[in-house]
Amino acid sequence: DDAGRAIFGFGAPTISLAEVDAGVTLFRFDVTRGGNFTGTERLQWSVVLPTGPDAASAADFADLIKPRDLVFRPGESVQQVTVRVAGDRLVEANERFEVQLLNPQGNALLDPASDRATGIILNDDSRLLALRPVAQPEGDGVSGATHVVGLTRTGPLDAEQSVGWFIPVAQRAWLAAGQAFEGTVQF
Repeated sequence: DDAGRAIFGFGAPTISLAEVDAGVTLFRFDVTRGGNFTGTERLQWSVVLPTGPDAASAADFADLIKPRDLVFRPGESVQQVTVRVAGDRLVEANERFEVQLLNPQGNALLDPASDRATGIILNDDSRLLALRPVAQPEGDGVSGATHVVGLTRTGPLDAEQSVGWFIPVAQRAWLAAGQAFEGTVQF
């Protein structure tokens, strides 16, 4: 029987925020208390890393991911838990993580419909490199012609970056003997 129990859950099922290039983004989740407000209640919360292509990793967080205590005093109905997401300059898909309530003690009870919330880290980084169209002189492209490909770097320029390149096998016939068909450009 849940009568007289303090029932806990997250106020919003999902929070989406853009990451930053440096520093941290604070994801604040409201934990709500329903039912009995008279006692001091203890429970824990933790970040959970899901699986899948859009899953966040431990490197996305500014703090260690471990269970943390949450204490509600008599009369308290809402508290916030804060997840510190580390900024980066990586172009990546939006990433997902979960925050879970766990280990209720005493009179505390978790609401199974809202004991988890989802955080979505929205990518705010843009591609840093782009190819310009190939300039090819008229002719057969084999007799000493030069082919030019431009590589443009945009976005933050304060960090080193490298990009690998290659010419597909089917396109290598026009290369003169000894010409490179793969390599790396370093900025």
